[in-house]
Amino acid sequence: MHDIVRDFAIWIMSSSQNGCYSLVMAGTGLEEIRKHQFTHSLRRISLMYNKLERLPHLTAEYCADASTLMLQGNSLLQEIPIGFLQAFPTLRILNLSGTRLKSLPRSIL
Repeated sequence: MHDIVRDFAIWIMSSSQNGCYSLVMAGTGLEEIRKHQFTHSLRRISLMYNKLERLPHLTAEYCADASTLMLQGNSLLQEIPIGFLQAFPTLRILNLSGTRLKSLPRSIL
């Protein structure tokens, strides 16, 4: 896909649609994601194919309405903080393939 078309598609997905937002930072070389980037209005989050080593500590139901969390391809990611997935109680799609996770937190079981 041409870069301009891709950037335009990401811009559309990231803009508000009935108060629903997407956080799309896929393949940008992202090394760190900060807690303040996860907002309550997020519905879809794509951080795939970056260089994330760790995820922020989030409180319960921080992204209460998020349905999708894509983290695949972050080959440096080795653990998920305790309680991180509890911040996403309505999660329907979770992709952790291509990471170095050796175990999942008890919150996912």
